[in-house]
Parts: sequence; structure tokens; C-alpha cells
Amino acid sequence: MKINLKQKSTQGDFKPIISNRYSFSIEKAEVNTDDPEGREKINITLSILGDGEFKNRKVWQSFWLTPPAIIYLSIFIESLDKGSDLLKREDEVDSQEICDEIVDAKFSAYLEAKRNPKDVDKTIYRLSKFKPYTESSSEEGDDPFNIF
Repeated sequence: MKINLKQKSTQGDFKPIISNRYSFSIEKAEVNTDDPEGREKINITLSILGDGEFKNRKVWQSFWLTPPAIIYLSIFIESLDKGSDLLKREDEVDSQEICDEIVDAKFSAYLEAKRNPKDVDKTIYRLSKFKPYTESSSEEGDDPFNIF
């Protein structure tokens, strides 16, 4: 099959997602070890829940597994509807085990949309203010800079 990669797609509406609070479901979580410095991170594929304009849109989030960054992964796991058991363990948890256990979990977060300074035609998404999932998680007016 030959494909014209310069042709613009006419399928789907991929306008930027508006900054707001959304509910998410984790579709996929995997450990990535491709870092040149040997550091691990967890890459997560998310899907927006609800009946709004952005339902089923995908968002990606990564968490570095370095000592200074573990707090952000812990805050994230604490917000999941099925992640709290991981935090109760007294022993260390394997990164692959974390990935296996968080798939299909739901949570709410504030999504901030920004233009990519290196490519103004692209949008960068940043998630913060993780909260447990509820049926109505959209809370306009959240402060996007308060991550706790």
C-alpha cells in the first residue's frame, strides 16, 4: 500500500482540547527504558470520559521513576479509583506491576493546553490537580498551577 504522508486527514476532529478539568480512564501503561541515561519512566495512554465534546480523545502522560519524581507518581496513584492498594504496601513495588494494576483505573485531572514553543501548530498538554473520579468531574475555574 502506498500512502501520501503530505495529505491532510479528513477523518476526525482534532482541534486542541480546551484547558479544563476532565475525567480520564487509563487505557495503557508501560515502562519505558529508552532513556540515554538509563532512567525509567512510565508512559500512560489516557482517554477522556464523559459525554462532552472531547469524549474518547487521547492524552498521554509520563512519570519519571527517579527519586525526586516519585512523589508525582504517588500523588497520581492516590487519585486513582483502584490505585490505593499500591500505596499501602510496605515493600517496594515493581514498575511493571504498577503498570499492570493501573490499567482501566479512572481519575480526574486539570488539563492545561499550551502551544508548543518549538512548533506553534502543535499543542502540549499538562495534567495536574489529580483527584478521585466522580461522574461529574468538570470543575471550571480550577487553579491549574496548584498540583496538590
